[in-house]
Amino acid sequence: MKSIPRARIAIVGAGIGGLTLATAIDQLDREEYIELHIYEAAPQLEEVGAGLVVWGHTWDLLGKLGCQDDLMGKAVQLSKADPATGYGKGFRFKKSDQSEGITFLSSTVPGDFWSIHRADLQQALLRRSNKEGHLHLCSRVTECVEQGSIVDIKFEDGATANFDLVIGADGLKSVVRRGLLTAKVPDEADRIRPIWSGSVVYRFLVPIQALSEKAPNHPAITNATMVSFYCGKNKHIVTYPISMGQILNVVTFVSEPEQEGRPFPGEVVEVSSRDELLSLFKGWENEVVEILECANEPSRRVILTSKPLSAYGCGRVALIGDAAHAMTPHLGTGAGEAMEDAVSLASLLVGGIRDGRDIPQILEAYNKLRQPKGNFVLDTSRSQGFLFELNTTEFEDLQANEAVNESRLSNLAKEINGGWAWMSTSTYCDCF
Repeated sequence: MKSIPRARIAIVGAGIGGLTLATAIDQLDREEYIELHIYEAAPQLEEVGAGLVVWGHTWDLLGKLGCQDDLMGKAVQLSKADPATGYGKGFRFKKSDQSEGITFLSSTVPGDFWSIHRADLQQALLRRSNKEGHLHLCSRVTECVEQGSIVDIKFEDGATANFDLVIGADGLKSVVRRGLLTAKVPDEADRIRPIWSGSVVYRFLVPIQALSEKAPNHPAITNATMVSFYCGKNKHIVTYPISMGQILNVVTFVSEPEQEGRPFPGEVVEVSSRDELLSLFKGWENEVVEILECANEPSRRVILTSKPLSAYGCGRVALIGDAAHAMTPHLGTGAGEAMEDAVSLASLLVGGIRDGRDIPQILEAYNKLRQPKGNFVLDTSRSQGFLFELNTTEFEDLQANEAVNESRLSNLAKEINGGWAWMSTSTYCDCF
């Protein structure tokens, strides 16, 4: 039997996408066709942010990766689908930028979904990824250049390495994306840099005990698995429980839609304050104010995104996750899409290399499978964010803190609910 030479593959970035890819390759590559190296700029692995939503098909994927048991005691199941309909409890939407909030939608969504702390997911993936321990920390990649049948990468300290394939899991400001677009898709050179979405996000965590002491009858206390969206003109807040229900994850958005695509005039990340949040949401209903009064040093982060790409893989360079399709967080699917990219690419690589396909062929298959879905979700998430903040033709003249009645919100409710209709589908390659 003809021996198959091992493919040397580098993953740049050890976030959720990179670790999922490493874990999937580790579990699928039983014949060891792949020599894998993972390069991470940070001196230690720490996930930025707190909670994330995991939809049913992503939860199933975590089961196939062997991570469900590690997460079962930490994840919070927010909804369980009715077997008869396939739909479960979704989200509660209120128009809250008025003294008396109005609930205008109690949605249903396809399938089950959970909330997980990012750090818990990262640790679960680390425990399942044992690819010869080839995780290199303090290794910042500064350049990625394909030359013939190899790809050269250069590091900040001047060191170099070459591989048969380099995969960019290096996020929003991807160095690998810059190399791919510059060499292979020069017409999309304007898509190398991320763009401002027009929104900033304030994140903080509230211990349920602290909220209970301030407002014992708050809906986040009395309905412990509820996901709430508090909506207003150019602003909205999302809350849901994490860490076995002991913590309320709070994500607060403030937008200037007319600024989308322009440079952001300030720091991308900084510490904010409770007073700043209370000022921004002055005039909102008490249910919101009670949460904001529990904020302790909220982080303030600019939401940057990427323009859609025509290819996620070309030649011997591929992209996954935010490096391929950095999106707004309004659908709660960014991490899930990165994981689907990763499992798809791992499955195609292991099977393709085993069957003698060359890497450019494999990347063509990856691109056909994942690029349409990734770009669709990127665009749909953007549209959903406009709906949450009443930025539609119907509400074009609505002023901040202007009260409206429930009947006027009925069309908005239908549009928002329709934004999740596709969630029961997935388009990843599954060889497990």
